Amino acid sequence: MADYAAWIKAQTGYDVDPMSVQLAGTMRTYFQQSEGNQKRISDAAAAKAKEVAARAARKAERDAARAAKLAAKPVEAKPAPARKAPVKKAAPAKPKAPTTKAAV
Repeated sequence: MADYAAWIKAQTGYDVDPMSVQLAGTMRTYFQQSEGNQKRISDAAAAKAKEVAARAARKAERDAARAAKLAAKPVEAKPAPARKAPVKKAAPAKPKAPTTKAAV
């Protein structure tokens, strides 16, 4: 425990005595099982669940409003775009007659 107390002091800068470190290590599991801590955990979980439900309700409300807005907007039938006539490819170029130079 003395080594652990020295390590805690090196890591945090707080000077703790070995007895406090031993008590804290031993009592931690009892604290986690205590009625007050269990109530705190369940209250935090309930608050989180309530927030998640509220967030989901707000999202559903936004989605419903968006759907109603889209449903109220008249849909105009746009004519299909006219298709362009296919482009004719140019005929291949005729090869030129070879020119020869007369030797002088």
